[in-house]
Amino acid sequence: KFSIGCFHNYSHKILSSFINTNVSATMKISHLFVKRFRERNLKSAIIYITTFDTGSDPVPFTSIYSGTKNFIDFFGRALHQEYKDKIDILVMRPFVFESRFTNRNDYNYHWTTITPDQVAYSGLKNLGYTDVVYGEFKHTFASLMIERIWKQLVDFKKVKEGFLIQRS
Repeated sequence: KFSIGCFHNYSHKILSSFINTNVSATMKISHLFVKRFRERNLKSAIIYITTFDTGSDPVPFTSIYSGTKNFIDFFGRALHQEYKDKIDILVMRPFVFESRFTNRNDYNYHWTTITPDQVAYSGLKNLGYTDVVYGEFKHTFASLMIERIWKQLVDFKKVKEGFLIQRS
């Protein structure tokens, strides 16, 4: 379950759920597959699906979700570097794709929404060429724009706060 809110409001059960799902399970399953893939003489692949907001800037009110998704992102890219000789490892950071969550009436992401098939196709066509992909071009564009806009807003707030502090 995706949750938005202040970190201190999460119950221990929710915190454990995020960690068990996004960190522990990812690491354990990856360990099993990497061991098997290294033993065989065939090129193999692992694709991790995170989310577009696993960039370098933290997102307020999604600390546990973003933190655990960032783990998958960094973990997948680190494994890519370790095993790229025998295992193609790709981290996918799709923006919005059709699901029960995005098909609700209160979410209108029509211009960026792609189908799950388009997400899969994007991953498969980029497998072996890069370690990270956002999905379709419009996902790459949207993610980069959001990251730049978010960074500018944060930087503007710092400048504004610095100006107010200096004036006092």
